[in-house]
Amino acid sequence: MKQPDREHLWNRIIVAVLLVAFTCLLPVAGQSQTNAGYAGSFLRMGLGARGIGMANTLPAGSQDVYGFFYNPAALPTLESRHFGTTYGFLPLDRSYNYIGFAMPLPPTAGIGLGWFSTGVDDIQGRDFSGKKIETYSVRQHTYMISFGNRFSKYVSVGALLKIMRNDLQELAATGVGFDIGAVIQPHQRIALAVSAQNFNAKFSWNTEDVYSQGSTVINDFPLIFRIGGQVQVLDNLDLYGEYERSDRGAVVFRGAAEYAPMEMVRIRAGVADGHLRFGGGLEYGFFGPVENTSMDYAFVPGLVGEGISHYFSWSFQF
Repeated sequence: MKQPDREHLWNRIIVAVLLVAFTCLLPVAGQSQTNAGYAGSFLRMGLGARGIGMANTLPAGSQDVYGFFYNPAALPTLESRHFGTTYGFLPLDRSYNYIGFAMPLPPTAGIGLGWFSTGVDDIQGRDFSGKKIETYSVRQHTYMISFGNRFSKYVSVGALLKIMRNDLQELAATGVGFDIGAVIQPHQRIALAVSAQNFNAKFSWNTEDVYSQGSTVINDFPLIFRIGGQVQVLDNLDLYGEYERSDRGAVVFRGAAEYAPMEMVRIRAGVADGHLRFGGGLEYGFFGPVENTSMDYAFVPGLVGEGISHYFSWSFQF
């Protein structure tokens, strides 16, 4: 009986070493191009305080109401229904809200629904001479429906449909995109994953009805490919690593860790593009039909001059 345990331990050590190697490559990512300036930046902020606090390093998703955003193939791992919401306190007059629901579809599938909203208020407008005029607001809404199915004991596949709308004063742009993903779990403590995001995703702006010389402008989202893995090195320690590349040439290496010093407590940290993030959470039982609930927090220092962002999530399992 000892030999299989030793073999599994070595497998976990090998994967852990590979993830550490990913982390050592993180500084290299800062030398590459970025997706900054391209459409769809609100989707690249991440979803939920747990994922954001781990630098969005959830290649195989997670067993909650946020996991299908990172990889829809995570849905078959759900064992009960989940409801959750997230609110962000962001600088520069920005807003961030999410509400979602996910549930298993026995015997081998799962489904997830969600609404994700971001925006910026009090944008100072100026005329051609630079004189201040009125202030503007911009807001993006994303409506998501996702489905995943487990095709064997080791392999699950999923897809996510995103219906998006961008409001800027009297103008509005809409778009539809979809993601696909797969998770391979060769061992109960190891998961490998691949995903491709933003197929067909774009905003189409038509200003012909607003301006006499208006036109139609299409802003394509970068197509993003992600590959990574996660391993439970110890009973209370999980490591995550991920490589991301977009069709615009941007490369990002991510790494994260989640530590449980106590049964109810989670401490998290993540790094991407050389930028650190932190977070934590509490998981505890509830009353009535609610089996469990969790409260999560993420701390994002932000870039120079951007300011600190705080994210709070509250989710229920029933």
